[in-house]
Amino acid sequence: MAQCIDCGSTLLLNLADDILDIIGRSLSTRDICNLSMCCKSLNVVAPFDKIWFTKCEELGILSSTDVVEWRKGVISYKALCRFLTSVKPLLGIWVNENPQLGNVVNVLPGFASVVGCRVIPQEVGPSGIEGGSILWAPVFEVISDDKGALAFVLHGRDKGQDYIYPGSMKSIKKACDVLLLEVETKEKIKACFADKSSETMSFDKLLFEDKKKLLEIVTDSVRIKVPYPTCASISSCLIGDENRFRKDVAHSSEHREMLIKMHELGPDYTDWTNHEDSSELPDFLKSADTVGLTLQASTMGLTYYQSMWPYTNGSLFALYKLPIREPTVSQEYAGLWGGTFGWPPRKPTKNKALFLAVLSYSEESPGKRILIATKILEGTKRARRPNGSTMFTVDVDKPSNESFPWNSGAVTQAFTGEGIADGYGFRYPGSKPGSLFVLEDGVLAFLWTETGSVFTLQRINLDELLRKGQMVPPLPPVDNFSYLDRSYSNVFTDLNAR
Repeated sequence: MAQCIDCGSTLLLNLADDILDIIGRSLSTRDICNLSMCCKSLNVVAPFDKIWFTKCEELGILSSTDVVEWRKGVISYKALCRFLTSVKPLLGIWVNENPQLGNVVNVLPGFASVVGCRVIPQEVGPSGIEGGSILWAPVFEVISDDKGALAFVLHGRDKGQDYIYPGSMKSIKKACDVLLLEVETKEKIKACFADKSSETMSFDKLLFEDKKKLLEIVTDSVRIKVPYPTCASISSCLIGDENRFRKDVAHSSEHREMLIKMHELGPDYTDWTNHEDSSELPDFLKSADTVGLTLQASTMGLTYYQSMWPYTNGSLFALYKLPIREPTVSQEYAGLWGGTFGWPPRKPTKNKALFLAVLSYSEESPGKRILIATKILEGTKRARRPNGSTMFTVDVDKPSNESFPWNSGAVTQAFTGEGIADGYGFRYPGSKPGSLFVLEDGVLAFLWTETGSVFTLQRINLDELLRKGQMVPPLPPVDNFSYLDRSYSNVFTDLNAR
């Protein structure tokens, strides 16, 4: 304790909790790390841990209750803050162009982990979007060890059996916009005299066929059979309502500990020195003794169609970040919405396809704001429009004089716009005039003037819907991460693919 007295830290630690909390919020994470390095004894003093608790809260990922529960899985709040800071850029929605019905992976907090969940194209049940049980499949998890370091596991299924595929997780770029599933090389013993003239080929430089072959061979080599049904284990990680909270914390803690043990003991790297096909392997493998899976969170500086839908690369096993904006005073309709065709939106009917759409704004010229609805998922049996299509565009500065045919008294605003329509085949849809109506209960309804068809939208919290949802089995591992084949049907519910 003498060290603390010498450096004056006792003055800091004797402050009241509320004052300590204010100080903690005024310091950056880097400032606190520097302070702890100047006086290392601070790291083992309880009041200093409260500052790290404050920093965990500040990140805005977890509630105070969840922060306390997650702390049980790590050695300190500092370790927890390390993990939360690392994985925060992963949270949110990631997509790929194929299959055309939608490839939406939402990354959300689990328990001392984040879980990538794919939303399955589906129909809305009799209880509606919010009251139904949304279908989803596990894609991957990034787990914290007791010190806050990252561990990556890919999920998959083969011949009716669930597997996990352990791998490494490199440092996550703060502005990452692409998740890449790759194979990395590793040397067990470094040569004394390395050939500096030979350049090591990176995975992204390989031909697509070589990438796919390597990923399939490596996943087959490192896979570990899950000892119990994946549905029960992963679902418990997505902690739901308060009545289930304590029970789910216990189950999710067991699931996390199981994954960590399997990750530590499992063959996350496989030996290639005696591989029977080693003579045919590309130069990428020639200088390596072992190879393994890795998840790269990279920043590629993507370009987006209408500032929303990413231009994708069909030769990468990748998921692309969707830049969803939070609503503001001037952009009140921005964000993620769930939709269906027909009126009323909450009427219990069968065969009503679920649509997910992202609403964003574009300013074409000063004083002219355009509201754009981009489709990212449709629950029809076969895709009717390309993935990432614009469902409608609306000039929010141009009121509509069109009347709403149902309960017109509930309309608060109406705008003029255009909605998607038949065009030149599947790839090139057209558009026809219509109006967007804003109703008192927050529902948006786009009405096509010519046909009278109506597309209704309600704002949704996808994290909460997934927590209440129902898990379905994943695809085989490589396809489960990034399904690249062009398909117009629902490949994620095709049991023959498993």
